Formats: sequence, structure tokens, C-alpha cells
Amino acid sequence: MGNLTSQFFANIFLNGLDHFVKENLKVNKYLRYVDDFSLFSDDREFLCYARQEIEKYLASIKLRIHSVKSQLFETKIGATFVGFRVFPDRVKVKNDNLHRGRRRIKRLKQELANGTITLEEMSRSLQSWFAHLQHGDTRQLREKLFDSLISMRN
Repeated sequence: MGNLTSQFFANIFLNGLDHFVKENLKVNKYLRYVDDFSLFSDDREFLCYARQEIEKYLASIKLRIHSVKSQLFETKIGATFVGFRVFPDRVKVKNDNLHRGRRRIKRLKQELANGTITLEEMSRSLQSWFAHLQHGDTRQLREKLFDSLISMRN
């Protein structure tokens, strides 16, 4: 419940940022998911200017950009966004995300074997992660993970 309310309030609170970026800065290529956002432009000077203006806007609502996670770079080297590494030609799952997911599967298998969760509970948990993975170029990964789950049942 906490995560859902945090996401809900972040979306309400940052709605003004969306309008500021689109209407005041006139950014055409902008996306935001909860508190992660990205701007895209071929004009580095514009991006530097936009960053300064966004920092001023956020300061006016008592927020600031994360100093480590905020980066300005060419997209060909890839950008991190909501658990993925986004390249111009593909979207890959971040390694730490993948490792966490594999540990989660291992833990869920153990809990199922111990009888602390039901198959339905395990299925719901895995469905949410698989749905997240579908946002990247992960077909082979999902097949491999699914095959490992099928072999568990045999």
C-alpha cells in the first residue's frame, strides 16, 4: 500500500513539473515515471539550460535533482531508466535488477517448497516481474526464466 500511495502522490506532486517542462521549456522528447524523468535533445546547450531551469523549478517546490543519478550524455552510451538500460536500438534489463529477480525466484521456489506460500501467490509475484521485463528486449530472458520454472514443477 505504501508504494502505491507514494507513486500516486509523486504523480500528483510532479504534474506541475510535466507542465513546466512541456509548456515553458517546450521540450518535445520528455518522459517521466513517478520520480524518474528524462529529456532528449541533440542540442547539449539546450539540455544544460533545461537542467538549470528544472533545478530552479524543483527548488521552488522544495525538491532537488539527485546529484549522482542526474547525468547529461549522448544516448549512444545508454541511459538508465526504471530498471533498464536504454540504448538507441535496444532496451536491456540492468544487471542488478536481473540479479535481484533471480534471487527472488530462488526465494519464491524455496517458500513454495516449504509451504509458506501458495502456487497462486508465487504466480502473482512472478507475473508482476515478468510484466516489468516485457518493457525491454527480454524475450529470450523471459523464456529461459519460464523454462526454469517449468522444470521446477516436473
